[in-house]
Amino acid sequence: MIDVLQALADGKRLKARILTARRGGRVMLKEAYTAEGVMGVVRFISASYHDVSHVLNGYRTDPDGEIQQGSFQGGNRRQDGFFFIQFVILQFHQGIQLTPVAKPEVGYFDPAKVLWAIHRGAKANVDVTHQWNYWPLMPLRLDEARQRICLLPKLDEARISSVFPPSREHAEKA
Repeated sequence: MIDVLQALADGKRLKARILTARRGGRVMLKEAYTAEGVMGVVRFISASYHDVSHVLNGYRTDPDGEIQQGSFQGGNRRQDGFFFIQFVILQFHQGIQLTPVAKPEVGYFDPAKVLWAIHRGAKANVDVTHQWNYWPLMPLRLDEARQRICLLPKLDEARISSVFPPSREHAEKA
């Protein structure tokens, strides 16, 4: 799902045409999309606020990106978002497997990235974690969608490294 959304984002549109159907509580997309004006893939995929938010935030789906995404969601949640932060720290920093879809990891807590992600989430004008209707953003350019929800930019990587060097465990994995 993330790959499809990212391809659309790279093509300057978050999404083009979408038909929806419900299956098991999740929205299934049957989509025909364009990237740089060429018709793309038509298939069924599953979408969630988490997936759409990953693309808007620009966070990858590796442990570093997931810990930032969870921290963003924690800051963004209008009522007690600490669960999201706790979940990603346990899963991607403490090595405690809480989900069957990702292996447990150790050493991915980066204070500057996590705190900035929490701040970005708190400043957004929508709660992306609770009944968020992201469909109105789909026809927009990615920069327009980010502006619409008042999403702050990602923290500059060079600035992060100079202020907060990565943890020893994380540096050894890189």
